[in-house]
Amino acid sequence: MRQTELNRPQDGVHRDVARRAKEPRPQRPLRILEFIDRLDTGGAETMVSRLSLRLQELGHTVSVVCLRDFGQMSVPIEEFQDRGVSLTEFRKKDGLSVKALAKLVRFLRQRRIEVIHAHNPLVTHYAAAAAMFARTPAFVSTIHGTSTLSMARWADALFAYSCRWNDRIVLVCRQVEEVFGQKYAALRNRTAVIPNGIPVDELLAIPRKYSNRPEFVFGSVGRLTAVKDHQTLLTAFANVKKYAPACRLEILGCGELLDDLEAQARALGIQGSVRFRGWSRGVAEFLAEIDAFVLSSKSEGLPMTLLEAMAAGLPVVSTAVGGIPEIVNSARCGWLAAAGDPAGLAGRMLEAHHAPDLPDRGSRAREAAAANYSVKSMADQYGRLFADLSTGTGRCQT
Repeated sequence: MRQTELNRPQDGVHRDVARRAKEPRPQRPLRILEFIDRLDTGGAETMVSRLSLRLQELGHTVSVVCLRDFGQMSVPIEEFQDRGVSLTEFRKKDGLSVKALAKLVRFLRQRRIEVIHAHNPLVTHYAAAAAMFARTPAFVSTIHGTSTLSMARWADALFAYSCRWNDRIVLVCRQVEEVFGQKYAALRNRTAVIPNGIPVDELLAIPRKYSNRPEFVFGSVGRLTAVKDHQTLLTAFANVKKYAPACRLEILGCGELLDDLEAQARALGIQGSVRFRGWSRGVAEFLAEIDAFVLSSKSEGLPMTLLEAMAAGLPVVSTAVGGIPEIVNSARCGWLAAAGDPAGLAGRMLEAHHAPDLPDRGSRAREAAAANYSVKSMADQYGRLFADLSTGTGRCQT
């Protein structure tokens, strides 16, 4: 058994969560465990990292456990160390693991954890069983997108049964709440919506310039995987180049499809106008270099990259998936296209390129991100929820 650890010295429920988050009363310090499969470079992983650090700042004692390993962390490990957040990786292999469950139970008991907060179905059953065996006062799960709910029949049944032990199931946007409620109608009374949040200060400080650029620069941030559908983005950009030759596309991210995407760019004859930047933690610096943010995903929840782009003052061109339409339409900060439609996406990108109100859309994006999607607001809402559940307040009736 290998274990690595680094320790350093709306309606109903939804309106109630939001109301309590705004109340000025202080939160009681809690011992909280954030539990996730890995701390890799995705949106859920970044959210867990930022939420953990902020909860620690609020006076809670926070531990993060990865069922597998840390992965390529989007937040430096030194930042966790400096803030006093404990990091542990169980290094579980594929398949169900009784050893991993036993380690989690032992961890909960030794740390006297009061709230276990699990992220996505991959780890929910471990959290549910461990919370029951360790008699952990509160068990919360967050579902970060609808794609995570597409599982084999046996995994789906295990997830649904595990959720019956949940004190609250948090969905990151209304669209995920709607899909979850349709699929798991018996669990609707256990749900709440808390939007993801980002550290906005650095992004709000980025100066926006919409003139004196030799080229109009589209930018995208995300893992190079099938669900992000960069294939559609490249095809769309090739169409954009026909009508707006002075354009460039910058893509920040890494993944298994890099070679295929580079080959596609060559086949489309746009390799000189597309740059694959690889992975970097310097997202703010990247966003400062572009004029409009583009997202081509087939499925999303509430993507952190979109919120970061908005906070950086960028207008948005995106596929209409997950919680994105709700955000973009309410902020009036961008253009939407159907997923998997290169012509439609190209049309929206050209509209952004020619839009006379581009700076206004960027300003509205920034205002919406600052007002509604800060990591402070997110952590306050989770903190209130955890405090209520750990004392028995606000528990759902079975």
